[in-house]
Amino acid sequence: MSHFWNVYSSNFEFAFVLGIFALSAYIGLWSGVLSLAPIAFAAGAAFTSARVDFDHPGLPLAYHLLIGVSVGSFLALVTSFALLRLGTHYLALATIATVLIAKVIVLNLPQYTGATVGIPITRMISTSQILIILAAVCLVFGTLRKSRFGYALDAVREQPEVASALGINVLRVRRIAFVMSGFFGGLAGVMHGQLSLYLSPDSFYLDLAFIAI
Repeated sequence: MSHFWNVYSSNFEFAFVLGIFALSAYIGLWSGVLSLAPIAFAAGAAFTSARVDFDHPGLPLAYHLLIGVSVGSFLALVTSFALLRLGTHYLALATIATVLIAKVIVLNLPQYTGATVGIPITRMISTSQILIILAAVCLVFGTLRKSRFGYALDAVREQPEVASALGINVLRVRRIAFVMSGFFGGLAGVMHGQLSLYLSPDSFYLDLAFIAI
């Protein structure tokens, strides 16, 4: 069993992190919005965390996770004012463009991202910590499902016009869900960087979003 784990442990670890990526996309789908933007938010969070680690080595993992969720949430909030004005299909296409734009930004900020050279990361996260974080995220989603906000998400996804007639602010609900997708995307981005030990413009690519989903 120990030999099996030594050989395949990294596969499981990446799978657990991809699970968090999938949930970051699911919260958007829950509100009726297909968004791949969490991958772009993850890139911003991961590169920010990596830059901080490069400039100030030795900071605890919790600090980097806090950076990840803060950056991811902020990027999601800022972009939501433009993206959520679009219709469902156009929004999905715009979020694909957001991932591609994120790669261009990474390439054009060499002093922060290393551009094509990339930036190394010192691993601080353990398998047990990954499992604890994944369990905590699943607990949050399980709690949300039985909450008033969860019911609002269901209503907005199924019939936004009816939800609006019932007094639910559809745009507000979707914006909160979008910011939450950035929160969890940023968290997963930092964890993904921790496992990769290295970030480059190709670390957060469009295929990653589809693999996670």
